[in-house]
Amino acid sequence: MSRFNTASSANGAVTPRASYPLDKQIWMALVGLYVAQAIPIYLVAAALPPILRARGADLSLIGGLGVLMLPWVIKPL
Repeated sequence: MSRFNTASSANGAVTPRASYPLDKQIWMALVGLYVAQAIPIYLVAAALPPILRARGADLSLIGGLGVLMLPWVIKPL
């Protein structure tokens, strides 16, 4: 199935017109992937430090966890 539907104009020329339901599905998939990649970031930034502190980890170790965030900070867009 083609991504574009065709429409005829008055002079008989065929012009492509985008299939909007497919575009909506693509955008919803991208939004889902964006949310899915945020889950590990949340675990590292917000959930892991209190868990480690409750288990008696040293504050310098917990402060160094920012290095784990480095791949998400410098990743290419």
